[in-house]
Amino acid sequence: MTADDAFTYANSAALAGWIVLLAGVALKNHRLAGLVAGRIIPVSLAVAYATIAPSFFTTTQGGFDTLANLQIMFGDPWLVLGGWLHWLAADLFIASWVAMQIMKKGWSRWWLAGLLPLCFAVGPVGFLAYHALALARSGQTNSTNAGA
Repeated sequence: MTADDAFTYANSAALAGWIVLLAGVALKNHRLAGLVAGRIIPVSLAVAYATIAPSFFTTTQGGFDTLANLQIMFGDPWLVLGGWLHWLAADLFIASWVAMQIMKKGWSRWWLAGLLPLCFAVGPVGFLAYHALALARSGQTNSTNAGA
């Protein structure tokens, strides 16, 4: 298998995860949103990452100590794939966690229309936006939170 083939499989798995997450949110199904999209698929991507990760330390030049060395290290297609797997797994996990928090709190799922695209494109920003929203809403009463 080539790095390009593995990239295609990883993207397909991540896309399936996002579809399952959206279905889970739409159907209010915590198993789909939390277990399948939030655990099973990210763990599968993490397993693929874990098979590539040893290469970071054994088969490439460069390193994690400077930005220049990081650029050298990521010149290897398999290591770029490793970084991509890391990103895919983390962003899907974050999105699932955010969706589960919104659903557990009984907030309108419409909040996810803004948060999930952020989690998809820039996971840590979606995570930050969720926390900013939770902080902004923390002063509201439960009766106010339920429908907003």
